[in-house]
Amino acid sequence: MPRAFCATVATLGLLLVPATAQAATKPVIKPAKKYTSCAAMWKDYPNGVAQKEGAKDKAKARSKTVTTFIVYKKVYDLSYKSIDRDKDLIMYERT
Repeated sequence: MPRAFCATVATLGLLLVPATAQAATKPVIKPAKKYTSCAAMWKDYPNGVAQKEGAKDKAKARSKTVTTFIVYKKVYDLSYKSIDRDKDLIMYERT
């Protein structure tokens, strides 16, 4: 194989790897802590936190239900009493 071809393939491979790796990464999970305000939780988890997989948003004020929350039982268990007012197992969900 000509060197130019190998260099082109190597360059293209390097360009494609970061995009593929970035798309496959999971959201960053921060250490569990208790949240007492919307602003603090939205800063770390902009779409809310659920206690378990399969939790369903019950808010009737929105036209769409939230499905992009992060499931993080430790954070939910520390904070849910003051935050999950509709008791749908999702805290501070927003669209």
